[in-house]
Amino acid sequence: MSLIAAVSAVILLGAFLRRSGVINEEAGRGVSRICADILLPCMILNSMILELTRETIAQSLTLIVSASVALLVQFLIGLGFVRLFRVPVDDRMIYRYSILFSNFGLIGIPIAEGLYGSTGVFYFTMSILPYRVLFNSYGNIMLRPHTWEPGRFPLTAVFNLPILAVTVGLTCSLLHWRLWGPLGEFVALLSKANAPMGLLSVGLNLIDEDSTFDLKDVRVWLTVALRTLILPVGAMFLFRAFGLGGELLEIAVLAVALPCPAMVSVLSRRYGKNAVLASTLVLLSTICFAFTITPVLSLCRLLGG
Repeated sequence: MSLIAAVSAVILLGAFLRRSGVINEEAGRGVSRICADILLPCMILNSMILELTRETIAQSLTLIVSASVALLVQFLIGLGFVRLFRVPVDDRMIYRYSILFSNFGLIGIPIAEGLYGSTGVFYFTMSILPYRVLFNSYGNIMLRPHTWEPGRFPLTAVFNLPILAVTVGLTCSLLHWRLWGPLGEFVALLSKANAPMGLLSVGLNLIDEDSTFDLKDVRVWLTVALRTLILPVGAMFLFRAFGLGGELLEIAVLAVALPCPAMVSVLSRRYGKNAVLASTLVLLSTICFAFTITPVLSLCRLLGG
């Protein structure tokens, strides 16, 4: 609980700095780029280099397969949600994006590290791998479909810095290599900055001087409930069916329980979508996550033994 309180405090600090104008939009984007392109890959690379055993490989494969099934279920739920609740056509992709993806990089990895250490980051990265691939392919065209060329697979799905960090780290582990001394220290030092900077970046993108929100739409609250409570509890039983338990179960559920990604708000503004709706989903899901994640993980412990 103290970790979640600390995480929330750093996010709130970022939101205050942005809302008060101490950090402007351009500086906020710069912080986000540093986190996404430098600090997060360093954190992933640092956690990927470890002693691989048959058990570690088997557990990683189980996490990847079970997460892929959960991802498919979320995709179908998103499709059903926008039809069942008659979401306007222009807003459908925002809801589907928010149900399908979460803030696994800037919020998920710092929490996984704080609760489960570097090994937890390794398993968390394995759990979000299917999400990461889809996020960098289909996710990149959901809110800007005019950029997609039929029959062309987006190379960013597999050629991006986080995936590269996973690939390099796993290769080093399989070959029993370690990063050269100064380089290893450099990566380890930068990886330590990922948690505070990443969480600050979330706050900087959460709200700005001109932000407006729509709290009256019931569909918004249903989506937030799905994102932070219903989906993770449902995923809990799915992951148990795959034999996950203990910390592995908690890590897999954490990946599903995270709030809507800030990217949905950023892309909505950039491509003329409903930015008010996107900002509201990000803000409410982030706030609700602070209150739901502790009971969700506690339920995991009861269920997973």
